[in-house]
Amino acid sequence: MPDRQHSPLLSDALIQETLRALFYESGDAISLMDTSGRFLDANLTVVAQLGYDRDELRTMGFARTLGTDALAFVEKQFQRAVRGETVRYLATGLRRDGTTFRADVINTPLRANGEVVAVLVIAHDIDELESAQCDREALTALFESTLNEISDGIYFLDKDFCFTFVNPRGEELAQSSRDELIGESLWTKYPLMLGSEFGIAYRKALAEQVKVVVRERYEPFGVTLESTVYPTATGLAIYTRDVTIEQQSRQSLADKEQRIAAQAALLDSARDAIIVLGLDHAIQYWNRAATDIYRWSAEEVQGRSIRELLYSSPEKFDAATAATLARGEWAGDIEQIARDGRVIVADCRWSLVRNADGLPEAIFAVNTDVTIRREQEARALRAQRMESLGTIAGGIAHDLNNVLTPLLMSVQLLADDETDTAKRATLAVIETSAKRGADMMRQILEYAEGVEGSRINVDVTQLARETEAFCTEALPSTIAVTIDVASDCWNVVGDPTQLGRVLVNLVTNAQAAMPGGGLLRISAENLFVSDPLALRLPALGRFVRIQVEDTGSGMTPQVLDRAFEPFFTTKGVGEGSGLGLASSASIVQNHGGSIQAHSEVGAGTRFEILIPAVASEPGVSAQTSIPTATTPRGSGQLVLVVDDESAIRHSARITLESYGYRAAVVANGAEALDYLERFPSQTSLIVSDISMPVMGGVALLAELDRNIPNLPVLLTSGLSFAAPDVQGRREFLAKPFTADQLRSAVARLLDL
Repeated sequence: MPDRQHSPLLSDALIQETLRALFYESGDAISLMDTSGRFLDANLTVVAQLGYDRDELRTMGFARTLGTDALAFVEKQFQRAVRGETVRYLATGLRRDGTTFRADVINTPLRANGEVVAVLVIAHDIDELESAQCDREALTALFESTLNEISDGIYFLDKDFCFTFVNPRGEELAQSSRDELIGESLWTKYPLMLGSEFGIAYRKALAEQVKVVVRERYEPFGVTLESTVYPTATGLAIYTRDVTIEQQSRQSLADKEQRIAAQAALLDSARDAIIVLGLDHAIQYWNRAATDIYRWSAEEVQGRSIRELLYSSPEKFDAATAATLARGEWAGDIEQIARDGRVIVADCRWSLVRNADGLPEAIFAVNTDVTIRREQEARALRAQRMESLGTIAGGIAHDLNNVLTPLLMSVQLLADDETDTAKRATLAVIETSAKRGADMMRQILEYAEGVEGSRINVDVTQLARETEAFCTEALPSTIAVTIDVASDCWNVVGDPTQLGRVLVNLVTNAQAAMPGGGLLRISAENLFVSDPLALRLPALGRFVRIQVEDTGSGMTPQVLDRAFEPFFTTKGVGEGSGLGLASSASIVQNHGGSIQAHSEVGAGTRFEILIPAVASEPGVSAQTSIPTATTPRGSGQLVLVVDDESAIRHSARITLESYGYRAAVVANGAEALDYLERFPSQTSLIVSDISMPVMGGVALLAELDRNIPNLPVLLTSGLSFAAPDVQGRREFLAKPFTADQLRSAVARLLDL
């Protein structure tokens, strides 16, 4: 209490009032007792706690408020207070209703004139506190029991990393008993932990107050442990599991997944489409190559029926599937449809997959896209056929041209002397048929052998004019022809005769497509090509585009696809060889160009030809070997005809003699040299076949170049591609030739 001399506000009355308030308003039970233990006064808390009112209490001693087991102990403590001690103890109180309670009691002696005259008893009810303590103890027991039942190790460490709790499973994992662990330092007990991942995790959890999970193999125990470390107010709580088997399973699974991934990567790296199908045709696996080939992603096809996805006509697929189920495997080519509509030829190897019971489970399919390979094989086979055809045709052509040559010359000779109109018409038919046969042989040879011909600058305008002239003579009046050539049209590089033949072939096709008449338009213009692939050209650059358009019947898509195929024709037997467009395409391609056809049924046809161009340099037109009426006649010059065919020798002699020449004939080059030796100065010109027995025309020409270099020579052959490189006073004339062609060539060489 403060010194009253220094606290004038604390009057006796105020002090009395304060003490009274503390006594009566206190939450603790406060009683005032005389030295015999009788109540002198009590506050309201005492009344509420014991169940007696204040008047009743004043007639009672404290003995009635105690249980019999506590009375002696409390009496002893009370006497100590009477003797002047302040005493504190725990006691059990007894309420009026017979219930008991526990209280923390303080007995304070009150003195007057130095003697204890009363005792102040303050009792604090501790039932709730003891109940809470019991609850805590029960909870602690329950918690500890629960921890002991957990099948994983539980450890509590203090902040010095000493064990404070270990459950039974923790003892097993630590391979030490609880008595050996409690109070022991983790680092002392397990020194290898200090530098391990476990030690790092424990220190981090305590230092940073964060949860840490660590998994590592602890070699001293030969196990893999996973610890979850929790920071607590007193240290660490550690939950530890033995994950050795789990880790082994994880590793096994990881190894399996790695193997599967490696296998999948291997399958994905394959160039073949690898597909696994259920027996219901549903797609179960689809590798990357399958996506590349068919343009469907694995996600898009998963679970879909491959029968509906890749086959427009599934009959062959059904047959292949049935064979796989029956024999366990199947191999063969099959047509499939890609997402973009492309038809793919697949070389398939299918195997039946069985389950553990040996029952069919799936089909493992390996498909190789062999579309290009099959096309190449077809082209190679066709090339082989063409090569064989060329070999056969070469021999046949030589003989046929030798047969046709005297026929053509003889027809013209007969026509020259014939005045009967009907007979001249018959001779004209024979001549036309012979020329047609010769032209067919020439086309076969050129297509089969790929004859390139000469390469010179060709004037496209002149080429168009000559084609127009052909149209005027060959086409009926019901077909109107227009020629539209750009004024600045470039020259092209090529063989004028072959290019002229291409246009004639296209005009002839147009005529056949317009039996009732129509319009035919031939046009030419310059074109610079920047995207050669789109136009099927080998390179970009300058080209001349020549178009031949008609208003005829047109072609179906099926016919259009085969238009350039050798021997394919829609004409009747005997009406066409099917080589016109094929040979035209071959000629254009050999010129480094392209030819394409555009057609619709009933809307006509347009052929588009692209030929490499040159700058605007002077060009030459397609040269014709048809003589004109102004071909000069001979004046007795001697022409030596050298040929192993007697019919040709006979026809050539008559032709030459009928036109003012003298003629001598021999069967080979050796006979020709013998004749020249006997009559060295009489011969003005030699007409010699190239292929002859004993000595051919080339060998003869070599001898002439050495001995009579100025003697004009006209070489002939039934194989046009066998023509030698001649110049000066040497020319080549392909068989079969007409009388007029022979006369014109002889006149040129003799400078007539």
